[in-house]
Amino acid sequence: MLRDTADRYLRLAIQAKTYSQIILNEIGENPQLLSDADSLISKAEDEIDDYPAAALFLSLEALSKANLALELIDGVTEDKIERTKEKAAVAIDESRKLGVEPILAVSYFEFAESLEDESPTDAIVHYRYAQMIAGVFQFMTNQSAEKESRFEGVPPHSSPTKYVILIDFQLLVVVAGISALFFIIGIVLILRDRKFKKDFPPEIWIPRSMQEYYRKH
Repeated sequence: MLRDTADRYLRLAIQAKTYSQIILNEIGENPQLLSDADSLISKAEDEIDDYPAAALFLSLEALSKANLALELIDGVTEDKIERTKEKAAVAIDESRKLGVEPILAVSYFEFAESLEDESPTDAIVHYRYAQMIAGVFQFMTNQSAEKESRFEGVPPHSSPTKYVILIDFQLLVVVAGISALFFIIGIVLILRDRKFKKDFPPEIWIPRSMQEYYRKH
């Protein structure tokens, strides 16, 4: 599971770096954060087979810097620091709700707080890194919490979607309409039969000649 998670975040880091690099090349920029991300990705690729845990954290840092290289192209502002800080705090809180205390994420969060005045860019980087670390703990916790049926071939249960419910309701309406139509037709036929018998009693159904025949016999 650890290796799979490390692979996942390494791929994400590579994709983020490639995307940021394309955009930044178009505008003639090559920030240090992008170079750092490239270096971290290379290290993660070297460590992925023997040390997947190390590769995972290298990939998380690379992913953070690759994204920030694009986000901070127009500079660091107080608003950006606050937004990044808030997202990190939310991610840490979500991990705690799952019963996980993300100590490493909290450490980076507190370190970022101490850097806000001295180095705003480093503060944002560490806030984002704290967010990524807390997020990966959530991902791994949710993955391990998923249970599979011990019976082979039993598909996972899923509740009907709104479309299925809509189709069932429409089918019910059609069936009810057809039933009502047959009921009305039946009532009409019964009433017509009664009216016919009233207007034409059985004794006049037999031809007059036959009545005479029966009287004679």
